[in-house]
Amino acid sequence: MTLGSVGDLMADTTLFSESFRHRFTPRDVDHVTVLTVRGRLTAEHFEDLRIGVEAACRAGRRGVVCDVKEMADGVDLKEQLESLVLCYTALSRAGAVFNFLHANRLMKHWGPSIMPPPPPAFESEPEAIADVLARTV
Repeated sequence: MTLGSVGDLMADTTLFSESFRHRFTPRDVDHVTVLTVRGRLTAEHFEDLRIGVEAACRAGRRGVVCDVKEMADGVDLKEQLESLVLCYTALSRAGAVFNFLHANRLMKHWGPSIMPPPPPAFESEPEAIADVLARTV
């Protein structure tokens, strides 16, 4: 099943759990899932994020762009980043393409203690999507 429009992605409640939709807003753009992270992300949200992204990939999405512009700032920003790293690592191992959008503030926390190397980070959604599409040909 491949959904073509932004509205269809959110309307298909079989793809994403209610708890996932509470924290993340998924949109489909050119068969790439753009996920907007809202509020504070903790390790408790990792499972929702992982399951949601895997569901999107199973539904035919070519990759994921994780928009962290609305993710809460604060002293726990590194903890939030570590939750995203767990998801990125799992997806990378499964062969999925994962990019960050609006993540410059996170990249300064991506030090040598965090593995693997960070995914590409973009400030423009069209560039982030084009990169996913180019890497999934």
